[in-house]
Amino acid sequence: MGSQKKRPWWIRALILTSGIIVFILLLLGVTSFFIDESLRAYIETNLNKHLKGYTVELETVDFHPLGFSIDFENLTLRQEANPEPPLLLIPIWSASIQWTKLFKMEIVSDHLIKNAKVEFLLAQVEKEVKDKTDVKDKGWQEALYALYPLTINTIRIEDSAIS
Repeated sequence: MGSQKKRPWWIRALILTSGIIVFILLLLGVTSFFIDESLRAYIETNLNKHLKGYTVELETVDFHPLGFSIDFENLTLRQEANPEPPLLLIPIWSASIQWTKLFKMEIVSDHLIKNAKVEFLLAQVEKEVKDKTDVKDKGWQEALYALYPLTINTIRIEDSAIS
């Protein structure tokens, strides 16, 4: 019977390292699957805590731990005084780290909003005009930061409409 040759140490190390990397990637994928709903509820609560006179509903959050990005699906913004129709519908909003800026020691984010629909009715505009609260005190910046807590470098809006 032939004797088995022992593999060189570097091949064993490569196999072990590859196995560990695959395990970590699988663990990250499974973890992101289970934390999406908790993250969605947390973000929606935070958004609504900051906004004054408006309510946000967020249907789905999909966190991608490898790229440190997040997708928000079916975000709806309603004025509390006149909730129908919603002021804003965003079917797809993606946010991610702008990796090229990391080389300059900057941590900033890119945002892509697709197929958004903004709709104002006269009653909603009148309510906003009569409201004594200054726009800067309505919590818009805090709410946006609650979505993705990095400085926004770029926002792209594609295939959207205002009416």
